[in-house]
Amino acid sequence: MNLTDRHKASQTPGRRLAAARAILTRAAVDALLLTSRPSNRYYAGFSGSTSLVLIDAERARIYVDGRYVLQAGEEATGFEVVHAPRPLSSLLDDLSDRGVRRLGVEETDLDLATQRQIEAHGKLGNLELVAAGSLLAEPRMLKDAGEIAAIRRAAAIADEALTRVIPLMQPGVTERQIAARLEYEMRLLGAEEASFQTIVASGVRSALPHGVASMKALEAGDAVVIDFGARYDGYCSDMTRTIFIETAPAALRELYQLVLEAQETCLAGIRAGITGAEGDRLARDVIERAGYGAAFDHSTGHSLGLEIHEAPRLAATFTDPIPAGVLMTVEPGVYIAGLGGIRIEDLVLITPEGHENLTSSPKELLVT
Repeated sequence: MNLTDRHKASQTPGRRLAAARAILTRAAVDALLLTSRPSNRYYAGFSGSTSLVLIDAERARIYVDGRYVLQAGEEATGFEVVHAPRPLSSLLDDLSDRGVRRLGVEETDLDLATQRQIEAHGKLGNLELVAAGSLLAEPRMLKDAGEIAAIRRAAAIADEALTRVIPLMQPGVTERQIAARLEYEMRLLGAEEASFQTIVASGVRSALPHGVASMKALEAGDAVVIDFGARYDGYCSDMTRTIFIETAPAALRELYQLVLEAQETCLAGIRAGITGAEGDRLARDVIERAGYGAAFDHSTGHSLGLEIHEAPRLAATFTDPIPAGVLMTVEPGVYIAGLGGIRIEDLVLITPEGHENLTSSPKELLVT
């Protein structure tokens, strides 16, 4: 079964459970233990902050304490809800009772304390923990219609929030005030929260690719990199615009046009079947030819969904073809210490013909 076929088998809660059970065979395990919020949301439909999910060939259980019993009963369709003051202890007892010997786990999420508690459980004997995280993440790469609709709404919320905030971007206003207002407007528009910690980096700070908002006040001539997103129905959006305060210095205007050319070149070439490395190279070649290759030191893009960073990526290390149905960011940037930085980012849905751009905010150089 190829990736597309596995995706088609996981578009409803019941089918997602079936997809998880198919992983039992692929990983050669007796059961799967899901510990991460994204996996528990995807496979069990549970949106709470704390739960454990156990899936084997016959049973599917979600273990929660008293705070989440009613919520799990409403959300976790097809799962038996186990009310347990100590969820992990109850789950380990069930593993023992069912004679599980190979347990698939999310290896990048399972913390050391939990691992030691599993290993110390007296009844489990020689239980083997098997890495299954990459297999569990695989069906989440391709988004179904409901997921795409949620991300589309999240992107629209972010666009509208930026439109409302741009008039406030004047000298004397701090980066944190801009970030706070963006997040406030997104909430008013229906977002659950920001997708990640909002980046607002102005002036020389704009050369910091992840320059989270500080108390620095905006000044005339600043380039302001704003990287943010909304979370709607559990799903993230992500966009970046670089905006100038009152005037745009010539050197930064030149960099802006270069980054815009790199982004538009990548957008023109991105489509289903291209590898992540090929997509990355589309943008990187433009910047390298202009002599700024060393100033573009992150990948060109990444997928997103229940998490802000998911596979696949537009990166030199990702050599697999990108299938239709993936959501990708396209976000080249150039960062010059002591001068400033430019990044422009759109969120696109990869289609067989090319892509659909979900980000509608203008990209022409904007001076407030």
